[in-house]
Amino acid sequence: MNKIKEYSKILKDNYSELFNIQKTYLSQVRSDINNYL
Repeated sequence: MNKIKEYSKILKDNYSELFNIQKTYLSQVRSDINNYL
């Protein structure tokens, strides 16, 4: 049971990191588009 908890925690951490990277990327793209226009 502990293994599963550990694993899900790792997954969650990785997911939130990915999500943050994606958010940063999207805001970067948005500002690039705004600069272009």
